[in-house]
Amino acid sequence: MILVFVGAGGSAAVDPEQYPTTARFFNRLPDEIKNDSVFVKVREFLETQKAGQPIDIEKVLWNLDELQDYFQTSCKTEAVAGWIMGKNRINQIMNTQSDLPHLLGVMSTLTTQIENLKDKINAQVYNLYATPPDPEKLSDWIQLLKGLEKIDSAIEIFTTNYDLVLETVIQEAEINVETGRVSNNIQMKLDTALWDPPSVNGDTPSRSLVENHGQLLTKLHGSVDWQRYNEDIIVGNPNFTENHQKHLILYPGYKGEPDQEPFIKFHEHLRTVVQRANVAIFIGFAFRDGYINSILSGLRPEIPKFVINKDDSLPDLPFLNGCEHFNGGFTTESVEACL
Repeated sequence: MILVFVGAGGSAAVDPEQYPTTARFFNRLPDEIKNDSVFVKVREFLETQKAGQPIDIEKVLWNLDELQDYFQTSCKTEAVAGWIMGKNRINQIMNTQSDLPHLLGVMSTLTTQIENLKDKINAQVYNLYATPPDPEKLSDWIQLLKGLEKIDSAIEIFTTNYDLVLETVIQEAEINVETGRVSNNIQMKLDTALWDPPSVNGDTPSRSLVENHGQLLTKLHGSVDWQRYNEDIIVGNPNFTENHQKHLILYPGYKGEPDQEPFIKFHEHLRTVVQRANVAIFIGFAFRDGYINSILSGLRPEIPKFVINKDDSLPDLPFLNGCEHFNGGFTTESVEACL
């Protein structure tokens, strides 16, 4: 079994303007977001912390979350910080006369402003990643996946990307990888049962289907064209509905263990494949997700591992020890070298 793990660099290699990485995503934000007073101050803070280094949208969102948590905790009377801030208790402790009611009102207002700002940033995901790629730009991807299938027909592809690059590649390359999309001639849905773990006696119908007909493309952080409708996941509409609850995306900045389906199931499938894989190939992945890294640490040390990206060096992660690193990015040369 070959594990192929794809990060933002795998799509940016197809078209960096159409599928920007997190750093380029930051630069593509509209002025309405860039000029937001909270956004401006968070950016100033990051510039003081990382002098000369590019700021990407994930760093902004991490800091917005931290700031929002601080303000919310300070306003909650059921939390010790909020309780002390209330009824002048902090003034009693410090023997001061601060205008605490005004300060708490400001914090409450800023909490709402941060939430609205995050919503505007997240909505940009659909503006940037919804368009399918030009098939003529997929030659390197097609060469890689067709070449891998000749080596081992069991290919499991995982990605943290939201775009439709890999679905298009699988279709164009005509390789035996399931995307989970099923149609009843009226509507396209995602058959999440395909990611169910095998039963104890190994006869789970969905897993049997995958074993007989191909492996899976698993989009760990969701897709721009997935929407919730009752108990189903409808596939095919990449337009933002102004309601984040209807969309199945873990937005940029998310790092952690998922707490809802189908993302829990997807990550457990990654864990299963990691334990079975004979080869692991990472393309354009930054290894910044601590939870995913903890799962990848289950890779057997003796298997061949390849990393294709534009980083000069790799992070100090034990499961990357002994891997071959192609730091010229995802190109025809790196694909040929990997194969």
